[in-house]
Amino acid sequence: MLREQDFEPEHKHFIDSLEMDFSWAVGGAAIVNPFGEYIAGPVYNKDTIVYADCHANELKAVNVVFDGLGHYSRPDAVKIYEQKNLLSNSKLLSYQDLKNISESTEVPLKKLEKVMEKVEERVKISKK
Repeated sequence: MLREQDFEPEHKHFIDSLEMDFSWAVGGAAIVNPFGEYIAGPVYNKDTIVYADCHANELKAVNVVFDGLGHYSRPDAVKIYEQKNLLSNSKLLSYQDLKNISESTEVPLKKLEKVMEKVEERVKISKK
């Protein structure tokens, strides 16, 4: 919490301003795995530390399937040439591809299939 003495004299006018109204900030601390699933929390209106076991192999598997950092949108990092109707007529990765990723990263195939479904939904939305 910021106290009045934490503000320099020239910034004291911020104390009662709307910019400092954090009454809406009620927490929601959580840990989400790379598949977008809660593995701990969310915790609201409570001071606590949230703990969870995280598995690096899940991150590796998701990175193979989905570029969560948006590198695909950065022309300086990567250039992708989309063949006409490639994404609308076929799956992004085959079942065998997913199975191979699952085996090499020791991540359950069901989790990877779930991620691919979400990616395919996003591709369909972006094609509209």
